Amino acid sequence: SCLMKLPQIYNILKAGSVVGLSEAWLVNECIASLLFVYYNVLSGYPFMSFGENVIVGLQNMVIIVLFWQYSPQLPRLPRVAGSAIFLLASVAVLVFGL
Repeated sequence: SCLMKLPQIYNILKAGSVVGLSEAWLVNECIASLLFVYYNVLSGYPFMSFGENVIVGLQNMVIIVLFWQYSPQLPRLPRVAGSAIFLLASVAVLVFGL
């Protein structure tokens, strides 16, 4: 299941379109998979128990970037700002265990 998002990435690139995808769903799924990873890292569980979610989270990030790329009518500033805030919060959680 580490490759479960690759067909979707391939189809987006092939079609050059993200019609039918929900940005909210993509972002929520990405955040959920990464929060699961953060919990496991902070709890000290072995990578093998959560590593699949790292891959899925990265694939979701790729899909989100493709969504933004193929949806030029969407304002980029709020999305980039939200991504930066999530990145900073992620670093704070992982470094300081907040």
